[in-house]
Amino acid sequence: MEFTSELLVNVSKEKQSEILNGIFNYYIEQNGVGAMSKSDFDALVVYLYVQHVKKAKFDSFELSGELKLTESRLKGLYEKAEIKFSQIEEGDAWVELLKIMSNTKFEVESLEKGQVHFKLDNPALYRYFQKRIREFGTAKYSKGEERVTISLLTLFEVLERVDELSESEFKTRSLDDIKKNREATLKKIVTSLPKKTREKIKGDAKGLPNQLASAFSAAANLATIWSVIAVLL
Repeated sequence: MEFTSELLVNVSKEKQSEILNGIFNYYIEQNGVGAMSKSDFDALVVYLYVQHVKKAKFDSFELSGELKLTESRLKGLYEKAEIKFSQIEEGDAWVELLKIMSNTKFEVESLEKGQVHFKLDNPALYRYFQKRIREFGTAKYSKGEERVTISLLTLFEVLERVDELSESEFKTRSLDDIKKNREATLKKIVTSLPKKTREKIKGDAKGLPNQLASAFSAAANLATIWSVIAVLL
């Protein structure tokens, strides 16, 4: 079978076959024709397109144009698809999360509250991030702005926990990727702080807003976190 759709014409026959196989698997074999809701079927099409055509790269602006959807609708469908159809393990999800975080820009949201924010453009990955946040605190995620706001201490604690889990519980063959991208993420976090603030942290944290000083004071007790941060300051 030859596909003539502009969306698939330049896609390899192998990938075209995987898309068709995915539709038959989820839409027919698992549910039976007509049993899947339109919303779920739309989510399935979006998911298969992202996985096989875009090589799992989620760019809401680009994809919304190609698939003729609003960005908000696209994000909702992809998030639903991740829950219903993805078989990704948590460890592999963290590889992707850290890859995004290590290439994003961290900005100080509030020195007084010790908060930072960063861009997370793939809403389907946030639930894995949220799962670990709950162990230590809370965060805010705006899908529209594609932005996560979180206290620096909570973020440090989450990254320390991910390092522990990558050694024990995560079923992933990408242990090295987790460690490499986590270090790159920490570098981005530290270098995002004003130079004078970094100098104060390195020398004497007195005079810094309480929450920010507390975050770095607590980070000194997080073995793998502090070993990276101390070199960067």
